[in-house]
Amino acid sequence: MNLIFLDLELNQLQQPKVIQIGAVALNLKTGKRISNFDQYVNPMETLDPYIIDLTGITQKMVDEARPIEEVLPDFWAWVEDQPVANKVVAWGKDIDCLKNIAKELAIPIPQLRELDLKEMARWFKSAKDISEKGGLVTTLGEFGLSFEGTAHNALDDAFNTGRLGVVLFKIIKTAYQLQSVAKGLP
Repeated sequence: MNLIFLDLELNQLQQPKVIQIGAVALNLKTGKRISNFDQYVNPMETLDPYIIDLTGITQKMVDEARPIEEVLPDFWAWVEDQPVANKVVAWGKDIDCLKNIAKELAIPIPQLRELDLKEMARWFKSAKDISEKGGLVTTLGEFGLSFEGTAHNALDDAFNTGRLGVVLFKIIKTAYQLQSVAKGLP
């Protein structure tokens, strides 16, 4: 089974605006990348200095990028081209953010099946008696993974969300298999 894992980086001056879309199509069995989507987006505004420090995305990088009304249709086309039946997973509400932008700009949205991995991880953390708080880097560590790449780079965050997704889906699969075995016991 393959899924798309999505992450956005946002400029947070007044109204948050997308400055990077990163997505990775992953094979859940192997954890291997099938395909990437990585685009900077011109928010048509000055970047907040805090966001520059946090993400490493510079004003020049976004000034040279295309606006969201050009990048978003390319992203939706990439999603539809993946062998994943349009299943998109994000850490938080990034899918909703893109859908809202698409609606505002009258950009067609493909039929999606969506999952918020942050909410899913909260359930697992609760079951493990771990604090439900913490971002992606912390949650990866709580499941025995270290972050690969640069935090707050949308493509790296998407890939690491995918790595966490692989672990959580394996836990679900194992639990389901154990339940099936237990049903056969006297």
